[in-house]
Amino acid sequence: MDNRSELMHASVNNVEQSTLSTLKLLEMAHQDLSDFELLHTRAILGDQLAQLKDAVGRVDMEILHRIESTNATTLVSGRYEATRNSATPTLDYARLVTLKEGIMADQDLLECYTPEHEETVTVPEKWSLQKLKKFANKYGDPVGKVLELAKIQGRSFITIRDKEWIV
Repeated sequence: MDNRSELMHASVNNVEQSTLSTLKLLEMAHQDLSDFELLHTRAILGDQLAQLKDAVGRVDMEILHRIESTNATTLVSGRYEATRNSATPTLDYARLVTLKEGIMADQDLLECYTPEHEETVTVPEKWSLQKLKKFANKYGDPVGKVLELAKIQGRSFITIRDKEWIV
């Protein structure tokens, strides 16, 4: 085992030990603690949670990097499988204004766009991404290019699956 592997192995063992200490704090009978002990326990757990979330975030970023660097959607190693997912993109409405200015027929526009209007409260304008995609096919580049420019891509995230826990 090389130095880097030994260091990583030691780091993983330290995380496991820290996690066990945290679990012991969680198992304590909290009703028997003094106010100071209870608040101190909460502070320690909050700090450890923040550190764990930060570490998980860094590990997730590296997993995403490895998945994306091979143009894959999955990273599989032994019993674990990580899958890249993408949040549904949102739309930049300011870029879609040109679609209302004559590119699309009024009837088609009514299918995918709801203008701002008042009910009991003001209802903001709304575009249907699913229906806009249909009209991007119908109208070609004029609508397709506007739609692509208007997409605000959601963040990528991963899900980890432990194959040994699958029933």
